[in-house]
Amino acid sequence: MRDLNDQTSGGSTISDLQHKTDPFAIWAGAIKFDETGNTSESKKLFETAAKEFYFAGSENTEVALAYNEYSTLMDAFSTVQKCRELIAQEDFDGALNSLVKAGEIFRATLHFAFLSPFVASCAGLEVLEGLSEPDEDSFQACKNSIALLEQSKLVLSFRDEQHPIIEVIDAYIRLAISKALKIESELESKLGSAEPEIESKANRSILLYKEYEDRLGKIGRKSSRLDYFPLMDYQRAIEGAFILGYPNDEDLVLVNIGAQGAELSRLGNLELLQKIEARSTWRVPLKRFQKVKIRVIYKDPKSGLSYDEGCLSLV
Repeated sequence: MRDLNDQTSGGSTISDLQHKTDPFAIWAGAIKFDETGNTSESKKLFETAAKEFYFAGSENTEVALAYNEYSTLMDAFSTVQKCRELIAQEDFDGALNSLVKAGEIFRATLHFAFLSPFVASCAGLEVLEGLSEPDEDSFQACKNSIALLEQSKLVLSFRDEQHPIIEVIDAYIRLAISKALKIESELESKLGSAEPEIESKANRSILLYKEYEDRLGKIGRKSSRLDYFPLMDYQRAIEGAFILGYPNDEDLVLVNIGAQGAELSRLGNLELLQKIEARSTWRVPLKRFQKVKIRVIYKDPKSGLSYDEGCLSLV
């Protein structure tokens, strides 16, 4: 019988996935391993994806801006998985060092800096899961996780206040508050505080946890595990059109990293009709835009799906 460590949940082996040159497919494989709890193999595939994004960007300069950023993102994800391995081994100093390094890598990207506080909050919540007795430190850890999630939401909102991951962050904020109320009620119970107040906090904790589950369920996300990697970019890029924006000194460079062409209808204050082929770029002078948040509206003609997404904030 084949060793389970050599398989993804879909039956593909590590060697199979490493020979798929599409880095988005390798990213998908890393997520499959993570979903089945195989952190070590997930880390290896993120490392492979980082290399493949770099090589693919070198071969196609049209997507190099985006692929180089995704290569950096995969480095950050592999470092997060190293952190989680160390948490499992109860090497918390080593885990903290890896978490700090991952945060630095996230902040070096244009589009994914919001993941730095997000994964830090997830790590804090994951450590809390392993604690048997609540104390003041665990209560403070919950408060820290809430603050990190609020920070993540703020950073992401600056780019796109309608980004779907904001719904994930809002759900996780309720999870963290639920945990904080549960710990607080247990601590107060030990101190002999008034029963009605303790019961009120315990009930609020239960209600918030239910809201956390309901919010994730409505957007098709699982509440049974902390999702350190909420981005679905790999799926979007494999299945259809997907546009990202990168500014330089003079232009806004739109990169369609998707497998399908995109029909652009609006970009910021500009109404236009422009086709951007799969894995290609289109440039617009920055001086044509008002200094506001620039949204990009486009359609994938093959699937018929339309997108209205945050692209860039000009200040």
